[in-house]
Amino acid sequence: MKRIFLFMTIPVCAFLLLVAFAFVGVEIYLSGMRQSAVHLMHTLREYANKAEQKGQSIESEAFIRSLSEAAGLRVTLFSGEGKLLADSDSAGLKPPDFFPAVNMMSLENGIISYSISSYGNLYVLNQFTTIPSESADHTSYIICASIPLVGYDKLLLVRNAVIIAGGVLLAAAALFCLLWTKSSKRRTVAVPESGQGLIRKINQIELYANKRISMLSTALSNMDSGIILFGPDCSILMMNPKARSLTGAKSSLFFPDQANRESEYPPVLTAILDMVRESMQRNQSLLRDLHTEDGKILSVHTNIVYSKYVPYTFYGVHASITDVTEKRKMEKVRDEFVSNVSHELRTPLTLISGFAETLQDWKKLNREDFKRAIEIINTESRRLKHMISQLLDLSRIESRHGTQRHSVIDPVHTVRSVVSSISALAEKHQVRFEAVFPDQSAEMFGDEASVVQIVTNLCENAIKYTPSGGHVSLTVFRDGLHLCIRVADDGIGIPEAEIPHIFDRFYRVEKSRNTKYGGSGLGLSITKALVDDLGGSISVESRLHAGSTFTVRLPLLNAEPLRQEAT
Repeated sequence: MKRIFLFMTIPVCAFLLLVAFAFVGVEIYLSGMRQSAVHLMHTLREYANKAEQKGQSIESEAFIRSLSEAAGLRVTLFSGEGKLLADSDSAGLKPPDFFPAVNMMSLENGIISYSISSYGNLYVLNQFTTIPSESADHTSYIICASIPLVGYDKLLLVRNAVIIAGGVLLAAAALFCLLWTKSSKRRTVAVPESGQGLIRKINQIELYANKRISMLSTALSNMDSGIILFGPDCSILMMNPKARSLTGAKSSLFFPDQANRESEYPPVLTAILDMVRESMQRNQSLLRDLHTEDGKILSVHTNIVYSKYVPYTFYGVHASITDVTEKRKMEKVRDEFVSNVSHELRTPLTLISGFAETLQDWKKLNREDFKRAIEIINTESRRLKHMISQLLDLSRIESRHGTQRHSVIDPVHTVRSVVSSISALAEKHQVRFEAVFPDQSAEMFGDEASVVQIVTNLCENAIKYTPSGGHVSLTVFRDGLHLCIRVADDGIGIPEAEIPHIFDRFYRVEKSRNTKYGGSGLGLSITKALVDDLGGSISVESRLHAGSTFTVRLPLLNAEPLRQEAT
């Protein structure tokens, strides 16, 4: 039905267009003739008005013939009621058809109108205008000039022929549609049952294929890896959204109806294309890491693709792209960690092993050498045990990160509980220690052991790296919605270039100089992991030989201000 409607629309529109052109052509011709007649009628009115002013009678046949001779046209005079008064025609033609009211147009001092009369094959345009009389009875006249319409009969003939031809074409189109519709119905009825079953099978296959294509497209669009399929000529046949995101490729680069412009390829896509060509030449798969301009690391794996259904038919190369930036970073951290652990464990194990071999000949050792060997083995064993304990603590902290193991605690009370042990350590190292606490409690979500270890690590570090006679301060205060724990000292300080690395595992500032302090380089790493586990942050300000200040910010559960008190 829709096809029939669309088919019939074209001839109907063509018919209406032809009819419109035919009528418009006739109207344009008449409009030009009427425009010329209007100017003529103005001249005749002026001529008649001047004659009446001179006392001539405009009702006389002689006056009308003089107007006719002056205009070269047939001129007729009517009374205001439409009665024929005078006619310049002497051939006995019928009077001009009086104008219909619909053609009448008002002027300032009268009306003007027209009509069309036919005399056999001759058509004339009768242009009418009123002439107001200046007589006492104010009689008005209507004067008419008959203008021959040369060629008007032929124009009407063309118009009628166009209308008839358009009607015939429209009828033919309607008849064709009717016959075609009946023929289609007969063909539909004539399809046997077996044919109907075949049609249903084809429709089912089409529906199944569309579903499979939709599922494949959805799967490709939602993959975490980028997929690009290159044809035998290395043109891009398919690329999923993830591949476009990873390579920065434009959609226009892989439209089938456009040439692939390799000069417009992003650098990463160009590198992948080089891998594809190499894979084709060597006829084998390739696996490489590519570095992007924005610092990402992409793992690209190319595979040769052959047809599943036509043996030995080469389809192209399939490239799989995966963002392995974080994975490579973790592998680098892991390698560095293993290297650092191996290095740090090797030193105490070497000493323990060496002095253990020395003690095998204990009968040859004097008392002092024997005692020194035992002390070194004992010291290095404790150092090794402490290092392993710290590694286990760090692993435990990182493995529980993000789990709900916390409860509501008072961090002010928790920090206050470790002041006595820190004061004793400071007194042992001859360092003056000062602690400042708020006089009110606070609440936060965490665990007390983590807070104790954070404060202990920072204070022990400050005391360890502050010379005798120095000063270490512990200040607890509130800053907005956070509780701040600040540990400051006037010790040896940290070089500015070393500050970004002090929270790395096994990192020690100027290792050769700090050997005497016996640090493992894990204390600040553990502290940073504990702070992160509590949802806080840690920062450091330091200058070499001027001391360091570590500030820990932990989120609170309330926003009440805390007043300070010194201890």
